[in-house]
Amino acid sequence: MNTRSLLQQSTLATLCALVAAGCYSGVSVSADSLGETDTAASGSAGETAEGDSGEGGSDTDDAAPASDSVSVSGLSRLTSAEYERTVTAIFGEPVVAGVNFDNLPPDGTIGRFETNAGLDVNIDSVDGYRLVAEEIGVAAGHSAASLLGCEESPECVDAFLRDYGLLIYRRPLNDAEAGVFAEFWDTMRADAELADAMRMTVTALLQTPDFLYRLESGEEGDEGDVRRLTGYEVASRLSFFLWGAGPDLELLHAAQDGELDTAAGIDAQTERLLANPRADETILRFYKSWLGLDGLATQDVDLEEFPEFESLRDDMIAETDAFILHVFREDDASVSTLLTADYSFASPELAEFYGEGVQSVDGEEITLNPAQRLGILTQASYLTSHARAPERAPIYRGTSLLVDLFCVQFPPPPDAATAVEFDSSASARKQIEDATADAACQGCHVSINPLGFLFEHYDGLGRWRTMDGEFPVDAAASVTSTDIDGEYASATELIPRMAQSEQVDRCVSRQWLRFALSRPDGSMDADSIAQAADEARGDMRALVGAITRTDTFRHRRLRE
Repeated sequence: MNTRSLLQQSTLATLCALVAAGCYSGVSVSADSLGETDTAASGSAGETAEGDSGEGGSDTDDAAPASDSVSVSGLSRLTSAEYERTVTAIFGEPVVAGVNFDNLPPDGTIGRFETNAGLDVNIDSVDGYRLVAEEIGVAAGHSAASLLGCEESPECVDAFLRDYGLLIYRRPLNDAEAGVFAEFWDTMRADAELADAMRMTVTALLQTPDFLYRLESGEEGDEGDVRRLTGYEVASRLSFFLWGAGPDLELLHAAQDGELDTAAGIDAQTERLLANPRADETILRFYKSWLGLDGLATQDVDLEEFPEFESLRDDMIAETDAFILHVFREDDASVSTLLTADYSFASPELAEFYGEGVQSVDGEEITLNPAQRLGILTQASYLTSHARAPERAPIYRGTSLLVDLFCVQFPPPPDAATAVEFDSSASARKQIEDATADAACQGCHVSINPLGFLFEHYDGLGRWRTMDGEFPVDAAASVTSTDIDGEYASATELIPRMAQSEQVDRCVSRQWLRFALSRPDGSMDADSIAQAADEARGDMRALVGAITRTDTFRHRRLRE
């Protein structure tokens, strides 16, 4: 059989496998079927090369027992970024440098966080995976000898398959799986070069559900609807949570040795992963996704109204990146500091843009005028991101504060919702108040508008102002629907109270849990959210570790 025919068969088989995997949810499969299905499809570790169980771990540990505090998780495919980071870590930057990862299928979102959980697979998705896998396969073929790492022989090929299979499948290949790929390799080598065998084998491995999906079936032998994750499944969750990529060898070896069956072992690996600079990208990704800042790099702004934006865009992004990492890595990582810090990191141009009272400390760090600015919510990146149409900024900003920081959920706007046609006859605030005064609007806007109005001293780019056109800015408002309801004069009066809010504290815990699991939280996750928040007490570094110790993180519910 020629190479093209083999590839066509591989692609067809991949399509069938992906469609089948799309039906797997890890939630509605019967316990019996989980024990009987083929290991390649179910994601169980099967047998290792030594014939031992590949699930990793000892029989007993100090992990919390499964409980009802775990909501259902859908089946999750790797996002494009997770795919790229994972194959880069496995094969190395030189091998994947020329790969066009834009061919991967588009990603979905749940809330503000990027995830492919529950997304359907179609023929275009499969074709995208095929194209990228083929490119990586070609690149691997060019480096075949170095990747193989030994004189080609059945033993050498078996070692290659098991070593790279461990990283690609995030668990050991069982004997049957290793045998299939070894036979595939031998078939290719019968009438092709080493490079072709490497190319086709890597291409095939990267199109399997075990790579493309984060498959979880839990420990065999656990009874009930909630199962404890295997050591390898915990390793995968930890790595995708903290590095946005598959686990490295140290983490997989910890799973194999049973270390991830214990709370102490999970804590040790969490600390290691979080301390690694690779976690910086994850830290930034969480905060910028959570607060809706990740679109600023491509956001359209009316340059006639705000001609300075293009010269400040990169400075705004750099300020927030530096601030987030400083708070998390070098300061106390507290929610309070994130919201109320009297310092930031800004270019001279951005510092000048912020106006009077801003003082440079060392050319990058600045001290803020506390009457006008505190923490991340008064940075230009946040204020611009939530002012897509500047006159409507109070609505965007108020919605963000309620949804992102207080975790208040709103129904979709009514069909009768009316767009505000702004003019110069009154302030934007007055026109918003008039347009949303109808009872059908007030159900939501009675909560949204006041929080947004408190930020009226900031224009569409976050510049401090005292006038809205010809009208004096009125930033006072009465906040409702929170645990800090009351009258406030401005954003800088509200923000310190937000930093003390239990509702905000619980919401931050919810947001981190959603990010960690790539899914929305459900009602059964409430105990885990409260446990993590109570344990961390506002310390977001501690919160990351606390989340990995929750029942929700370490277990999977098989059905509703």
